[in-house]
Amino acid sequence: MERFDFQELVEQLPLVVYVDKLDAKSSALYVSPQITRLLGYSQEEWIADPDLFMRSVHPDDRDRVLADIAERNARGAFPQDDYRLIDRNGRVVWVCDQEIVVNDAAGTPIAAQGYMQDVTARTYDSMRLELLVGILGLAAEEHTPEEIVAKAAQLLVSVLGDVGVTFVEIGPDGELSARYSTELNGPVVDTFAIPGYLGRLEAGPIVVDDVRAVDWLAGVADELEQQQIGSAVDVPLRRDGRIVAVLWFNTCGPRRWDPHEVTVLSEVAEQLAIVLDASEARVRRLAAERALRSRDAILEAVSRSAEHFLTNPDLDDAMNELMRVLGEATGASRAYVFENSTGDGP
Repeated sequence: MERFDFQELVEQLPLVVYVDKLDAKSSALYVSPQITRLLGYSQEEWIADPDLFMRSVHPDDRDRVLADIAERNARGAFPQDDYRLIDRNGRVVWVCDQEIVVNDAAGTPIAAQGYMQDVTARTYDSMRLELLVGILGLAAEEHTPEEIVAKAAQLLVSVLGDVGVTFVEIGPDGELSARYSTELNGPVVDTFAIPGYLGRLEAGPIVVDDVRAVDWLAGVADELEQQQIGSAVDVPLRRDGRIVAVLWFNTCGPRRWDPHEVTVLSEVAEQLAIVLDASEARVRRLAAERALRSRDAILEAVSRSAEHFLTNPDLDDAMNELMRVLGEATGASRAYVFENSTGDGP
C-alpha cells in the first residue's frame, strides 16, 4: 500500500491545524497554511510571534479563552469552544476550536494538538434565528410600541455583545428623535444632524468601519468623538415604502462589520418594523374602543338624567345628578356646568 504524506493531507483540509506549547499564551509550534485564508497571517508570522494568537482573540472573549488555556495546562483537557478572532484587516471571524493534549512516552504532557474551523456563517445563521424569534415573541406578548423598542434593543445587545443600540424615529419633515438608547436605558436628549444623511439612508444600510476615515462625517467628527462612536451600522425601518425610523448600531472604536452581520441586522429591522406597526395599530384600536365605550356611557348617563328630571322637576337637583353621572361616565371625579351671564354685574 502506498504510503500517505500526512502533512500534505493535513494542509489540504478546510481547517487550520495547529500544535501549541502548553504555556499561558498557547504559543504556536506549528500551524497549517490555512491560517492565511482564515486570518491573513502567514505560517511564518504566526509561529514567530508568540503573542499573535492572543492578540487576535476578540477582547470580549479573551478572558474566557485564557481561562480555558489555564485549565488545559493544569488538567490536560481543553473544552470545545466557539470564540471570535480578529483577522489582519479587523474582520471578526468565529471559530470552533477543538484540541487534545499529547504526552511523551513517559506520559508527560508535551503539547496541544488541535484545529480551528471557521464557523462564522453558522454563527450568524444562529444569531439571525435567535433575534427573529425574539422579535416575533415581543409581538405575541402584546407590548406597547415603547416596550417593544426597549426590549428589542436589549435583545440585540445581548446577542451582539460589544455594540450599543439606539432606536431613532424620523418625522415627516425628516427630523430625528432618538427614542431609546441601550447605553442610557432611555431616550437621547440631543440628536445631531448630519447633512445628506437621509439621502444616504434611502440607499440602504449605512456601514462605517471607522468614522475617522469617512469624509462625509468630517463635519461631525467632534460630536462623534464626544459620544465615543468609532464605527456604525445604520439600518432603516420602512412603512409603506417610507423610512420612519432607523436602528443605530455603534461601537466605541473602529470595527470591521461583516456582510453577514449587516444582512442579519437588516432582516431584524424589517421584522421589527412589522411588529411595531402591528403594536401601534393595536394601540389605536384600543383607544378607539375606549372612546366608543365612553360615548356609550355618556349617552346612557344623559338618558338616565333625563328620566330623573321627569320624576324630579327640581332643576338644581336634576343638574347635580346629571353632572355626577357624566363624571362617572367620563372617568372624571365629576362634571361641572358654567353659566354665561348676559348682565353687567351680579
